[in-house]
Amino acid sequence: MRRLRGLAFFVIYPILEVIAIVWVGGAIGWGWTFLILLAGFVAGLLIIRSAGTAAFGALTGTDPVTSKKAGLELRGSGILFAGGALIAAPGFLNDLAGLILVLPPVRVFLARRFDWAGPRRGTVIVGEVIVMDDDEFRPTWESTPDPDVIQGQILPPDRGEAGPIV
Repeated sequence: MRRLRGLAFFVIYPILEVIAIVWVGGAIGWGWTFLILLAGFVAGLLIIRSAGTAAFGALTGTDPVTSKKAGLELRGSGILFAGGALIAAPGFLNDLAGLILVLPPVRVFLARRFDWAGPRRGTVIVGEVIVMDDDEFRPTWESTPDPDVIQGQILPPDRGEAGPIV
């Protein structure tokens, strides 16, 4: 089954791209086809640049450790980058797939779909190590003799308010 997917991706898909380019070239002329492919390349590069700017803004505008919005914006920027790369690659099927990824509702849907964020065992947050309890979703600070470490619990935002830290 894996060989069939590899065959489809590396052999059949490029053949379909060539067929689409030949069909469009025959329908509207080769000069216009070349200009459309060139315009797609330039548009894809501009979209990639925009994705980089958006990712930089997400990193510098909010605190990525505590903000789910920053993670959502970064994932959206990654999807925008992938769409721009598909548009920049030559071919009309690539352009179609890239245009679908560039649409804002699709980006938001995919960015929320790929939300794997959350504390995990050994996650480094602001220079400290958090160790997850095995039985529930409450991370606890790893015990350390360092007097600068404040012992306490980190609760996820949807679990209600945290009590006083003792």
